[in-house]
Amino acid sequence: MAGPCPDDFAAMADELGFSCADVQPLVNVRNPLGLENWTLPVVEALLVSLAIAAAVHAVRRWRAGDVTPSALWLGSVVYLLVMEPPVYFPAQFGIADHLKTAFVHNVFTVEFMFDRMPLYILCLYPAMAVLSYESVRSLGVFRRRGVLIGAVCVGFVHHCFYEIFDQLGPQLRWWAWNPDEKNIAAVIGSAPVSSVFMFATVGPAALTYLVRTLVTDRPARGGLGVLGGVVLSGVLTTVVVLIAGIPGIVAGMIGGDPDTTAQTVVMMALVAVFAAVALSVLPTEWRRNRSAGAGPGEGGHSEDDTARPYAVAAAVAYCVVFAVLWASELPGLLSGSVDERLAANVPYTLACFVLVIVFTAAVATGGRVDAPREPAVESETV
Repeated sequence: MAGPCPDDFAAMADELGFSCADVQPLVNVRNPLGLENWTLPVVEALLVSLAIAAAVHAVRRWRAGDVTPSALWLGSVVYLLVMEPPVYFPAQFGIADHLKTAFVHNVFTVEFMFDRMPLYILCLYPAMAVLSYESVRSLGVFRRRGVLIGAVCVGFVHHCFYEIFDQLGPQLRWWAWNPDEKNIAAVIGSAPVSSVFMFATVGPAALTYLVRTLVTDRPARGGLGVLGGVVLSGVLTTVVVLIAGIPGIVAGMIGGDPDTTAQTVVMMALVAVFAAVALSVLPTEWRRNRSAGAGPGEGGHSEDDTARPYAVAAAVAYCVVFAVLWASELPGLLSGSVDERLAANVPYTLACFVLVIVFTAAVATGGRVDAPREPAVESETV
C-alpha cells in the first residue's frame, strides 16, 4: 500500500531505490539478499546482535541488583519512539512549516512505520547506550566522580562510537540526508553538526543522567515504579536534546540563512567540552585502577564481573565490522570519486576510531568490577 509520501521524501526514496507505493503501515520484511548492497545486511546483523547482547547483559545486571543497564536499554527505545516519528512525518505532526523531511532511511530486512524506521536503527539506540555506559562504569567513574561527570563521559564515548557509523552511512546508501533542509545544512563530512552534537553526544549523556537520577538512585521500587522512571527518562531526554540544540540553531540564524559556520563553531565547541571532561577523567581513573591492581575477584569486588567482558567483546565486534565496512569505502574516498555531499570526514572518523580502541583497551586492562551495593559517591542501589 502507499504511505505518507511528500515530494522531498519521494525524491530521496527514489534516489535510494525504493518507493512510497510499496510499504506496510506496521512491519515490512524483505529478503536480506535483495537489499541495495551487501553492507546493509551486515550493519543490520551487527547492530541487532549488539542490541541482543546488551539486553542479555542488562538482565544479568538486574539479577545482580543493578537495574541501570535495563533502564537504559528500555529508556533509549522510549527516546527513539518520541524523537524520531515527528522527523519521519513532519506534516502529520504539524511541524512541516519548520522542518522538511530531514533524511530518509534505505529499506532493510525489517522495517516499521511505512518503511521509515529500520529495525537496525531501533537496535542502534539501546546497543550503543548500554555499551557506552558500561564502558565508563567499569572504570569506576560513577562511583568516584558522581552522576553528572559520569554521564558526560558516557556522552563522549558514545560520540566516538556513533561517528564511526554516522560518517559512513550516506556513502553506503544506508540513508540519505536532505540537502535542502536548512536545519541540517552545517555538516562535518557527511554528518550534520546537529547530529554530531545533539544525537551522538547530548542524547546518551542526558539519558544516562536521567536514568541514574530517576531510576537507579531511587529507593527500592516495584516494577511499575521502574517503568515509570524509564518512560519519563526517555521523554525528558528528548526535551533536553531539543533544548541543547537551541544555541547552535540561534547562532545559525544570526549571520545568514543559515550561517553554517556559526552553527558549527557553537555546537562543536560544546562537543569539545564533553571531550575535555572525558579525556581528563577516563585516563585518570584507568591509572588509578591500574595502581590499585583492580581485577576480577580482587579487593572485594567479586559479586559481578559481567561489565568488563561484555563491553570489551561488544566494542571489539563493533570495531572489527566497521573496519571492514570502512575498508570497502576508503579507495573511493581517497581517490575523490565519492560524491562530495556523501563523503565522510576521514580524519575525524579516524580520531574517533582510535579513541574507541583506546577506550576499549582501557576497559580491558583497567576496568573494575562495580558491586551493585558498593559504597559510592552515587549509590548503585536500586
